[in-house]
Amino acid sequence: MIIKTMGNTVVHDSQLNGHYTHDYHLMMEMDDDELFDVCQTNHFAKQVCDSDNFWHVRINTYLYNNFPFMFLYHGDYKKIYQHLLYHRYDIVLKIIYAHASDDAIDDFEDWLDNHPEFYITHA
Repeated sequence: MIIKTMGNTVVHDSQLNGHYTHDYHLMMEMDDDELFDVCQTNHFAKQVCDSDNFWHVRINTYLYNNFPFMFLYHGDYKKIYQHLLYHRYDIVLKIIYAHASDDAIDDFEDWLDNHPEFYITHA
């Protein structure tokens, strides 16, 4: 399968070779549609796709720099990425408020003050 990356570079999924660091960096450059396809179809990609760190870095690289949820929530970061990508902020907020400590909530609310798109459901 030929893959188009965020920088419009073309790579082939055969370049994924099972070496975590190599695959991680190659996959970090893929656009979202290609990445989700590769995660479902390439057995070498599975290790990277299952990594919470990968999705945390991807959120901070492509969606929200310094998104503080890593300290608030320990769970399926791939789902968080998908919710953020498709602007399902209400779901992200429900997850964070359900899992975070009071101190973490205070820090998160400070972050929210600078990100008004999240006010859809923020009380």
